[in-house]
Amino acid sequence: MAYQFTIPSEDAVILFEYAKNLATKGVITYGGADTPIEGATDFLWMLIIAAFKKIGITEFFSALLLNFVGAVILIALVKPFWARLIMVLGLLCTPYLYSSLSGFSAIFFSAWYCWCLYLALQKKSGLYFSILILCLVRPDGVVWGAGLILLRLLDVQDQATRKKEIRNLITHLVVPGLMYFLWRAWYFAEWLPLPFLVKVAGERDLILVWSQSLVAVGATLIPALIAVAFVKNRRIYL
Repeated sequence: MAYQFTIPSEDAVILFEYAKNLATKGVITYGGADTPIEGATDFLWMLIIAAFKKIGITEFFSALLLNFVGAVILIALVKPFWARLIMVLGLLCTPYLYSSLSGFSAIFFSAWYCWCLYLALQKKSGLYFSILILCLVRPDGVVWGAGLILLRLLDVQDQATRKKEIRNLITHLVVPGLMYFLWRAWYFAEWLPLPFLVKVAGERDLILVWSQSLVAVGATLIPALIAVAFVKNRRIYL
């Protein structure tokens, strides 16, 4: 029904154009160009949609399907039946639903983050590679994933385990991430995603940053630092 009665957002259509060109031309570009053009910010999201396009599934339907899979993952991660009902009601009421129905990766990204959170809380393997995927789906994954890495490292009990965690962090996240940025620097001749290049104009009012940005970051960072302060003997109590 969503596919029949909703239309994608303009920004989502822009990413769909990148996915279509990759599927049909084999080049990550926009419009009728045949040379690489930076702009597909949600990189892995674009790759998956391009793969679906390659087998004949439209871009918008692919986005809706992936978000549906994300909703299923979110519901599956919650065990009690009553909690699943609350999850469904939450999905129906959240603005993320509107964004997802507009062609964005909101629910899919949220579901993958919750999967990463599950791995972190249950102390399971695969956390760092899952965070890598999170970062590739959306650049926001760098911020969200950093908290999970901190959680995992603070919960380590002994030196041997800590060394193993750091080794896994480097081999499964840091090195692949650096390789990705080196590749995009070669492919697009740009180091950073498009928003970092076009949304940084204007004079700063506090040396290199804007004071309003510091307030916004502080609103998130300060509660996180308070939570870290409650960490005792490297065990998490919050």
